[in-house]
Amino acid sequence: MNSSTITRPFRVATRFVFVLNLLLLASVVGLGYVMRDSNRRAERLANALSEKETELAANIQAQQARIAQRDTRISDLQERIRRLESAKEPETAPSAEQQSNDADDIAPVEEASALSRLVLRPDVFEIPVLDESEFKALLDRRSRMPKYMTVEALLKGDIDSVLQDQMWNPEARALTLDERAELGVLLRDYQFFAHRSRQDRLRDQILPLVETMREQGAYVEHPSDQPPPRFQGASLVHAEPSDDPQVKRLYVFYPDDHPDMYHAHTVEYQRESETFVKIFELINDS
Repeated sequence: MNSSTITRPFRVATRFVFVLNLLLLASVVGLGYVMRDSNRRAERLANALSEKETELAANIQAQQARIAQRDTRISDLQERIRRLESAKEPETAPSAEQQSNDADDIAPVEEASALSRLVLRPDVFEIPVLDESEFKALLDRRSRMPKYMTVEALLKGDIDSVLQDQMWNPEARALTLDERAELGVLLRDYQFFAHRSRQDRLRDQILPLVETMREQGAYVEHPSDQPPPRFQGASLVHAEPSDDPQVKRLYVFYPDDHPDMYHAHTVEYQRESETFVKIFELINDS
């Protein structure tokens, strides 16, 4: 047996082992790429879940704050009503002379009822939105009023200031006691829907969300000396200054993400408009 006959099987075996090693190496490399892609996908999924958990936690926190605020208002209301009831029930029966002297004082049940209504604060999250026909009727009523009306007197909440304003009371009409009580309630409602409710929502809903969005970088930077851009589909935008005085941050809230916020926003606008019209009609159409 010559040497070529001996070495040929050895060479074949060597080549086979070499090819096998190449295939094994390719498999290892391919598996490495697959594992790397899997890790990246897992990392992206984990980040997405973390963001959703953060958003959910913020929403839960805002909801809890709303509930706590509502409970506080209810407790305060119950305490004030208890004081009203106590004030209406004297411990001893008044004498005839006291009854005679008290007859000229501000009167009893009607005023207590009006004061109870003043204490109540509407819940914009529970008030229904006006339907299309109701809102159209409201706009029709507004169209019969003077076109330009200022609201400074209404925001003061002072009955006499409104009645002395020629824009609101052009005929200087004197209201009855019942009408003055009703006007007081309407002014309180107007202040609430035009100012107080929006301030409460800013404190309880928007600012906590802004804290989270700021940490996540979920804002738009815009030049401070230019009007803010329009964001399609979003009418609620909160602005704040940044570290750069020439740049401000804009936080955009979309209806699909914050339906409760948009419900409250719509109710505030509609009820502010409705109360605005009712005040004018009470003074001028009675």
